[in-house]
Amino acid sequence: MQQSDKHGPIKDDSLAHETDDQPSAEGALTDHRRGTPPGMEPEDVEERSEIARFLDRAAFPGTRADLLASAEGHQATDHVREQLSRLPEGERFENMQEVARALGIGTEEKRT
Repeated sequence: MQQSDKHGPIKDDSLAHETDDQPSAEGALTDHRRGTPPGMEPEDVEERSEIARFLDRAAFPGTRADLLASAEGHQATDHVREQLSRLPEGERFENMQEVARALGIGTEEKRT
């Protein structure tokens, strides 16, 4: 057994045994969907993130017109502007979660 520079052989053996019962990297998450919140698909996360990227926090609460103005002020893509144009007119949105729901984008399920 190789001795470390910081510990003696007894301490090295003790440290080695401490890690024996730790989970290994085998079986680690390999499916990226496992990191996606329940109720959402990876595509939902990407879509919501793309829209949110062009909205100021100050746009909330806001109407479709408020959100479109914010997005246009940040040079939003045509896709984002088209999505926001689909929001119901006259409705007020408190946050991105409400925008996503109105657009039919999957949102996180509340944990019980």
